[in-house]
Amino acid sequence: MAISRSVGVEIVSEGSTSSGGGIWLGNGEVLSATHIFLNAKSPSDPIFVISDGNRMKATVVFHGNPPNNDLILLKIDPTLVPASLASVASPQICSDLEAIGAELYVTAPNHRIYSTYASPVGAVWHKGKTLSQSTTALLSHGVSGSPVYDTKSNCFAGIVSRMQFDSVSVADSKADACKMATLQMANLGTGSTCAVETQTIFMTSDVIQDFLKGAREYVRNHEET
Repeated sequence: MAISRSVGVEIVSEGSTSSGGGIWLGNGEVLSATHIFLNAKSPSDPIFVISDGNRMKATVVFHGNPPNNDLILLKIDPTLVPASLASVASPQICSDLEAIGAELYVTAPNHRIYSTYASPVGAVWHKGKTLSQSTTALLSHGVSGSPVYDTKSNCFAGIVSRMQFDSVSVADSKADACKMATLQMANLGTGSTCAVETQTIFMTSDVIQDFLKGAREYVRNHEET
């Protein structure tokens, strides 16, 4: 069920395409990461949601502001949604943030699944507990906006936002090369030492719940006016 909710998101802008993932919420709605949309050259650039070969035009309903609210709600015309996607149930959002070390998985476009864990790097203090907002896995480009799930409960835990480098234990002159090599998952070469503390940050379940509440209030207010 989780992989069937995973969709692709594409924005075509001046001949280039920004792409990422998203999650089907039901009722024509898709949740993804705002920064994919902000990579476009113009707000009027077309946005498409892709599911099992179906490419559907989407519109922006509401979006937050990265990095703290890297979420965007998209809407697809119900007449364009294939039956295979329309029949998929809405996800259950996790009731709490992830404990450090919790098993997670990410469902990305093209039926890719990444197994990972909740990272201690960049942990947050939430409701009297130290909890995670990132994965131990470095996720490649094109996975932004994809849903993160808690493996044990199978609840929807987050939306992939960005990779972040918190510290680099190399000389300043080598820091950029170190970061780039890590980003590309490459080897710096013989004689080079690169120790980077990294994390793939995701928008957590509490942020998602607040965002969706705000998005739906926004829609109601504009329908009334």
